[in-house]
Amino acid sequence: GGGPVVVAPAGLGAGTVIDGFTIKGANGSSDKGCAGIVCTDASPTISNNRIRENRGYYSAYLGSGIYCEGNSAPQIINNRVEENGTSYGYGGIYCKDSSAPVIAGNTIKNNKSSGTGGGICCIGNSSPVIINNVITGNSSQSYGAAIHCASAAATPVRIVNNTIVDHSGTQPAVACGSGTPPIIANNIIAFNYAGIYKYGTGAAPTCLHNDVFGNTGYAYGGSITD
Repeated sequence: GGGPVVVAPAGLGAGTVIDGFTIKGANGSSDKGCAGIVCTDASPTISNNRIRENRGYYSAYLGSGIYCEGNSAPQIINNRVEENGTSYGYGGIYCKDSSAPVIAGNTIKNNKSSGTGGGICCIGNSSPVIINNVITGNSSQSYGAAIHCASAAATPVRIVNNTIVDHSGTQPAVACGSGTPPIIANNIIAFNYAGIYKYGTGAAPTCLHNDVFGNTGYAYGGSITD
């Protein structure tokens, strides 16, 4: 049907639990209508769900799987976020404004972005913690087939202990733009077109102890060392 499937309104906390559902079929034509779950100044616990086949048809940058805006800080744990996205909008999880979700233990697979960040996109002043996920098979038209970070938050985006593999297309798996340099540590980044890329102004991300191998283009691009 049209519009988002689940809307978490302002004020919800971690005690509100969305657990064990299949959330699919969002296909709105405006605003946030292409997101399976929309969090607006809300911080529910989103766990053990299958969030899939949510489609965007609007020429704005919106999340097709999970969309976090305002001061949202949901706990996104142990979900399968897969096969979201289409001609417009982002694919898996979209973080904007001052949102600060914890994204942990999920499988984020086969999502498609018409912009940046096929798996996860972090812009504005967002500061997600992205930890212990399997992120695979996603694609994007621009930077970051798996993850794109261009956030100016005081707290950096943290990308830690993830397996980031098998992304298609010609975009780097992880792309970092202008803003606060993210921390990228202890990840496996393999068998993509390219590994980690820094574009735009500002300092390079802090890369520590990543295992980057088997990427067909390059391991590191821009001003990055590990």
